[in-house]
Amino acid sequence: MPGGANGDLVPALRLIRSLNYSTRVVLGVRDIIDDPAVTCAVWQREGFYDTLRRYYDFRNHTPGTPALETDAFLVHSDDQGATWQETRLTAVSFDLRTAPV
Repeated sequence: MPGGANGDLVPALRLIRSLNYSTRVVLGVRDIIDDPAVTCAVWQREGFYDTLRRYYDFRNHTPGTPALETDAFLVHSDDQGATWQETRLTAVSFDLRTAPV
């Protein structure tokens, strides 16, 4: 859940965004056992897509479009976090709302 189990991450996410740091916030999605349609309905009802749009890294999303353009990136460090390298894993953006879960 992008905002935490009970929205407990929202204050921290809000603070990070308000400070205008170049910090990228990444959501790690693990396997979801529920039917994708059930998960998508819950995320819509609970406002998770709004939380994603507001606080997470959707650098290729065009605000105001109905799709939630999303990409996958591999970010890794070879020197214990002193520097980071990023590789885009998706050739084109996909709509997170209709992606298989």
